[in-house]
Amino acid sequence: MYALLKIRPGLLIATLSVQFIFAGSLSADESERLHNFINRAIVYLNQVQVKSDSIPYRYKGEWGSEIVNLKDLPLLGFKGYSCYDSNCFVTSSIHNILADIFLKDTTFRLIPAILDLSVANILSFKSEKGFNFWHELSVPENIRNRFTDMNKITRRRSNHFDYSSNYTSCLFNIYNDADDTAEAFRSVGLYNKICLQNGSPEKLVWKPDSIGWIFNAYRDVGRSHLNYYNFYKAHGTNTGAFLTWFGRERYTTFLFPDRKGHNLPLGINDIDCVVNANILTALAEYGEENSPEAKQSLAWVIKMIENEKCNSCGYYYPSSFALFYALSKAIVRGVEIGSGVEQNIVNQLIVSQKVDGSWGDKISGNELHSSLYALNALINMVDKRDTLLRLAIEKGLAFVERGAKFGPDSCFWEGGAFFSVGGIARKSQIWRSRAYTTALAAEAFNSYQRKFIQDCSLSK
Repeated sequence: MYALLKIRPGLLIATLSVQFIFAGSLSADESERLHNFINRAIVYLNQVQVKSDSIPYRYKGEWGSEIVNLKDLPLLGFKGYSCYDSNCFVTSSIHNILADIFLKDTTFRLIPAILDLSVANILSFKSEKGFNFWHELSVPENIRNRFTDMNKITRRRSNHFDYSSNYTSCLFNIYNDADDTAEAFRSVGLYNKICLQNGSPEKLVWKPDSIGWIFNAYRDVGRSHLNYYNFYKAHGTNTGAFLTWFGRERYTTFLFPDRKGHNLPLGINDIDCVVNANILTALAEYGEENSPEAKQSLAWVIKMIENEKCNSCGYYYPSSFALFYALSKAIVRGVEIGSGVEQNIVNQLIVSQKVDGSWGDKISGNELHSSLYALNALINMVDKRDTLLRLAIEKGLAFVERGAKFGPDSCFWEGGAFFSVGGIARKSQIWRSRAYTTALAAEAFNSYQRKFIQDCSLSK
């Protein structure tokens, strides 16, 4: 059982009171009620998944996201600007949550058909040894009209973002990256497990035998370059962590981006603790979590937790508790971080919980999203026999439940800050997705049901 090292005044009483708050809203059959919530969320995800191509505006199998400017940004637009965005990361992340749910509970019969569409979409982002965030598209019309040779060039880019100049279009013609590659590799692995479980070997998709060698080629070891944000936030040098981008570094990129080739954002690679946790989760899916490179990555992530840099080391992740959520997924899959570190995380989550069951965030209006990260992390890491911490979880579930919006046979939760453009602009231009936040809620209800209700009933 975890010891609570620090207890905020009044938290214990508020936590204990959840047994009345949450239980008061439960039906006679708690498991059935939770199952209904999950099913309604899955129905919503099925409804909003794109079912047919309208290239380049929409792509079959995807869940869309929205790029949003929270502040005025040079090159990126004014505050309030937003646009639809098709990308690999949102779709693969939702795919993986749904796949995990189905592997635990096959009664959600909608999921396999949803995954058939999403895995095909994810594979369309495959490029050489990894996966890219964006599709490869022709140069935007407003730029082609001024540069005749642009008709012959394609670039990785957003399909709806307003590129105001050829410079901006060049700068964001990005390399493949470790985050998309990790999630996509998990996607094909989980999908194939479901195909075999369902007796459909004819549906198996391409899947590599090993993936570690791809990430090992880009690590923070012996580099002469240093990312300004990582330096400013004291994230360390020669850390052994996995780098985010699969491409060469060039200091002059910001001033002179390659017009025909790919570029690193700002020219210099970076290290991100959430990206590293996602890579560790993917490696564990392939049984490669104990490699020397993976252990160095994990050691750096743990160092960030011990040095209380959890909210700054997520270069692309502005939401509070994103690291704890990502790392908890790795733990569930067998990555060992040590009981002391795990207890430290649980303690931080407990003392950060508010009286209403939520967890706060520095981005206004992002409390629900950050609460779902914290809640899922707690569910993944708390011992099911720990009654006090279970009550804290139930209080969080009650908060999430109050945020649900219902349709005739579905429900959803408003999107929050999933990830961002990164660096000093990490809280200024964000990607949000109502579908992804809804998937997080379904994951929380499902994980709680499996761990605290079904498992408990089987142990009696």
